[in-house]
Amino acid sequence: MNYFSTQSKQKLATKFANPNLQDYSQGLDPKIENYENWSFTPNGSINITFGAYQVVAFAYGTPTISFTNEDLKDILKPEYNFPATLSQ
Repeated sequence: MNYFSTQSKQKLATKFANPNLQDYSQGLDPKIENYENWSFTPNGSINITFGAYQVVAFAYGTPTISFTNEDLKDILKPEYNFPATLSQ
């Protein structure tokens, strides 16, 4: 959970040009409830969507960040590490 917390802070600061993330820092704490809205994408990434006012002001919309397979390669077991494009 610490990995997602740390990386989410960095990804959001980049995505939103650092919109005072410290005001919303509790929404990025390493707690399961902060990261419960996630989904897999067809290319093997994981998208995490945060609620309104959870991590940025409502004016920024519904913030979603992606963790690619490359982002996760060091924390996934090798058998779960899939190539970026899966053959069907």
